[in-house]
Amino acid sequence: MELFLKKVENAFGIKSLHLNLENDKKMYQELIYSKNGSFKTSFSNTLYNLSNGTLENVFDRLTDEKAILDISILENGKEIKNFDNRFVVFSREIYEQHSKLLSDYSSELETLTIDKKNSEYINELLTEETIEIKLQIDNYLKGTGLNFEILLDMFSNLEDGYLDRIIQLLNTIINHEAQDISEINIKKIYQKAYDIVDQSEFQSKISNYIQVLENKINAQLFDKNFNENNCLQFINNVDKAKYLSETKSRGLFLKDKVYYDIDEVKKIFEEEIKKISKDPEIIEQSKEITKLMGTAKESEFLKESIQKNPLLVKQLSAGRKNILLSYLKSSSIDYNYWLEVVKKAKKELNNVLKIAQDKQTNFERAIEIYKNRFHPIFDIKIVNKAESMLGIKTPTITFYHNRYCEIPVSETKLSQILSSGEKTTLNILKFIVEYENCKKYHPFIILDDIVETFDYSNRYAFMEYINDLVNLDVPTIVMTHNFEFYRTVSKRIPKLRKSVASANSNGVVDIQTNNRINKNMENVLKCSNIYDFFCAIPYLREIKTILLEDTKTLDSCLHYKENTSKLQIKDILLQFPSNAIKSLKIDENDIYMEKLFEIADNLSGFDDFDIVKKTILSLSCRLLIERKIIANNFNLLTNINTNQTAQLLDLYGEKLFPNVKKYLEAVQLSTPEFIHANAFMYEPLIDINGKYLFELYNQIKKIPDEKIWKNKN
Repeated sequence: MELFLKKVENAFGIKSLHLNLENDKKMYQELIYSKNGSFKTSFSNTLYNLSNGTLENVFDRLTDEKAILDISILENGKEIKNFDNRFVVFSREIYEQHSKLLSDYSSELETLTIDKKNSEYINELLTEETIEIKLQIDNYLKGTGLNFEILLDMFSNLEDGYLDRIIQLLNTIINHEAQDISEINIKKIYQKAYDIVDQSEFQSKISNYIQVLENKINAQLFDKNFNENNCLQFINNVDKAKYLSETKSRGLFLKDKVYYDIDEVKKIFEEEIKKISKDPEIIEQSKEITKLMGTAKESEFLKESIQKNPLLVKQLSAGRKNILLSYLKSSSIDYNYWLEVVKKAKKELNNVLKIAQDKQTNFERAIEIYKNRFHPIFDIKIVNKAESMLGIKTPTITFYHNRYCEIPVSETKLSQILSSGEKTTLNILKFIVEYENCKKYHPFIILDDIVETFDYSNRYAFMEYINDLVNLDVPTIVMTHNFEFYRTVSKRIPKLRKSVASANSNGVVDIQTNNRINKNMENVLKCSNIYDFFCAIPYLREIKTILLEDTKTLDSCLHYKENTSKLQIKDILLQFPSNAIKSLKIDENDIYMEKLFEIADNLSGFDDFDIVKKTILSLSCRLLIERKIIANNFNLLTNINTNQTAQLLDLYGEKLFPNVKKYLEAVQLSTPEFIHANAFMYEPLIDINGKYLFELYNQIKKIPDEKIWKNKN
């Protein structure tokens, strides 16, 4: 797997990007050092947008010019330009800009929890065992605007499992006492016009209406035990059963007469209804009800229906849910049969859930790795583990703070009490989730200044994790502005190719293989030329200081002392281990300070990573300004034993010409990290600009000797 960067232009802060590596134009496993503001965040943002299909978000932030990108991935000899899920980016800025809770990674979490084999079985259980009842109910509800899923929402607990909800629905239908709803247009009952049916005022009016209605019913045909609803059901059953016989062998006794024709029976019933509907008191009550419906056009049908058939009001009194249940129950669907089928499926599901509960998910393993490596102050659990493993529900994540381990804490609440470093460790888990989810795509890992808020334990823990991935040949690009971290990673993860990135004032970024830094840092005392010799002196002085050895000669190399102007190269070589200078070719009789200034005068071609040249300039700046100030008046050093430059500034700064004091301050601020270099802090050596040091040296050279002291001392 290799990343080819043929052209990258106008990508946020990157005007153009050039690779000058051993394998030009391509990256695989890289460690890149770069100052802040050079390219890291712009580069990681570009790859993030490529991976997420939001290339339109990549443009020059100053000019708004659209990005020009010619980037590809070579996988198994095949060039790929589809970047979806190909980059997993760990960047503080990206996590801040695209703030997401861990629970928001729903698709990633599902992928990491689902047990594919059992999930397929459960999916079959939930579909094949229930699809027929769903189809039957959906078909029966055709034209009503309702379906099986809507019924589940209406008649079951949304928090329960899917099969439990089906069982609740079927039980509700089976146990419902059906009512006569023959006069109701069920296809319209859940339209907006019928919203009023369930309102309390409407139901109150209906109650009054029904009372008047019952008083008007012909007692010869109806009574309180056999009312119009009972009668309608009875007649329908008689009609369905073909009870009445044209041969007059079976008849129906009604109003002192026997009837053998069902149409005649129905006509009697309809006439009784018409009589009721024409009653003035009934009409008045009907008006009271229809008045509540307002003047909306969609209410007209319902108004007309009530006016034509007063008995409709009694049927509406049941409320829409009961009407719907009566409608469902009147179907030919065998709800009892399907109830047993679903109960059986539920039993099988419970058995699988029990097995799943005892298994460890990929997400749990990720959490375990995370907790073992990074020791967070909180615990993380999947609440609905079994259901999420089987793909029934999206995983629900709950946090528990170590201080109150029994009390669940939301991620939002947790983020309010975490330190910035702890929030970063939580982002690590999000990163792991993203990576594990994208593993099948063989993505590049992009790490942008990952140690910014890490403490040392988490810093090394994360390095170990990255090292594991690198050793598994995962393509990885680590970028940092922390040189100490850069050096540590280069040692701990040797497979990463080491390079440096710098940007000029026009935004042109150059990435090149790191040669000079590694040599200077790791083999600083192995001198092959005079440049290495001068660069090694401050390091050697620091080593001798640690070992409590005599450093007077080397002190005179770093500060202007009585003997500094007379020191020869051969005097200093005596301080070096013999194996360090065995290949050094140098004139031992040269005067140290004269040779140092000669080399400093002729330095050129500075870049941010040339430690040798910057060390030589730092030595030159300090010795030159101290010599100008002291001017062989070594009495000035009488009370100075340590920190000579700083002491000169403190004791005599106000007596110096302002520009001299300014340059002395500049030397004191910018050179100590080179002069007192050690094995632990190298960032200042890299970050101080070499051109600035060269300019400072030349400015000090130009100071006239007679313009040093305000008053001659």
